[in-house]
Amino acid sequence: MKQRNVKKIKKQKKNKDRKQKNKDKKQKNKDRKQKNKDKKQKNKDKKQKKNKDRKQKNKDRKQKDKDRKQKNKDKKQKNKDKKQKKNKDRKQKNKDRKQKDKDRKQKDKDKK
Repeated sequence: MKQRNVKKIKKQKKNKDRKQKNKDKKQKNKDRKQKNKDKKQKNKDKKQKKNKDRKQKNKDRKQKDKDRKQKNKDKKQKNKDKKQKKNKDRKQKNKDRKQKDKDRKQKDKDKK
């Protein structure tokens, strides 16, 4: 009877150990899967951030180029306008001077 109990107890212990071992193995697998999942997510997030940063950088560069071109265009137009005004003023000045000379000559002619 005692012998039988000892055998039974040994068997129960063996079963308990086996179940615990299986439980530990299952947990280990679960942890490994979770770790892999987390790693995958981390890499995905990293990639997305990298792409987002790259796109933003390109967008900023394009905007900078656009602004620079617009600034150059505005400057060119300003210089063109300035030149036209200068020419117009010069022509007007010459016209006025000619008119003045003409008036003076007419006045001198009338005097005589």
